[in-house]
Amino acid sequence: MPIRMDKDQNGPERRPENQPKPQPDRRRGSNFPLGTVLLGILAVIVKPKLLVPVLLILAGYFIFIHPSGNEGMDST
Repeated sequence: MPIRMDKDQNGPERRPENQPKPQPDRRRGSNFPLGTVLLGILAVIVKPKLLVPVLLILAGYFIFIHPSGNEGMDST
């Protein structure tokens, strides 16, 4: 009979049934950073000169961070 080590000594077992289920991608769909938008609206209400920086931040989000939907497309 083989000697079985405890999980504490051996680490977590690597079996497919013990792996966590893959979580859905949280960056897709309407999961827009709502707190950032609300903070930006509040900043513009308090100080209207902040409209341009807030719009630049939102534009940067859409251009550089927000997934475009064609991530798997190759240009070849």
